[in-house]
Formats: sequence, C-alpha cells, structure tokens
Amino acid sequence: MVGWFYDLLTVQEWHALRLSFRWRSARPDRPPLAVAIGYHLARGQAKGRWLIEVLVNLPLVLPPVVVGYLLLVCFSPRGAVGWFLLNWLGVRVVFTWWGAVWPPWS
Repeated sequence: MVGWFYDLLTVQEWHALRLSFRWRSARPDRPPLAVAIGYHLARGQAKGRWLIEVLVNLPLVLPPVVVGYLLLVCFSPRGAVGWFLLNWLGVRVVFTWWGAVWPPWS
C-alpha cells in the first residue's frame, strides 16, 4: 500500500523535497520578521527606511539568477566573505546544507 507513494517521485526529487522542508523548518523566524518589516515600512518614518525598501524590493527587480550568482561569487572560497570564512574560521558555506539556511537573507 505504501509502495505506490514512493513511486510518484524519483529519489532525487524526494531528496529535493526533503531538503526544502528541512530548510523551511530551520527558519521559523521568517514570518514574524516579514510582518515586522512590513509593519515598519507601512507605519515607520525612520531615516533608513529607503535602505530597507531597497533590500526588500531588490529581488523583485533583479532576476533570481543574478542574485544567486552574486551570492555564489561572494561566498565561494575565492570570494571575499568565503575566503575569510574558510581561512579564518574553517567554514565552507557554498554547496552545503547549512549554507542554504545560514545567510539571514536567504
């Protein structure tokens, strides 16, 4: 009875689905953070409001491929942040499970 369920997707597709759920469960701070930012943008009059608006709207303007490429360049072992993390802290971020969860903007 259960076997038909596993035949719906390939092993790689099940892995991708599991990784998506794992990523979502590792970031429970996202909905409250999004509500707080939205409230601040709707009601706040702070000096740095334009910067928050730029950061929130940037993914809408730039294609996801460009943002992903810039993140890969920045966090790769040859990039500025990736070099520091690898050589000073011994941490490799690119193409790891927690690399998908760790950056606060992901």
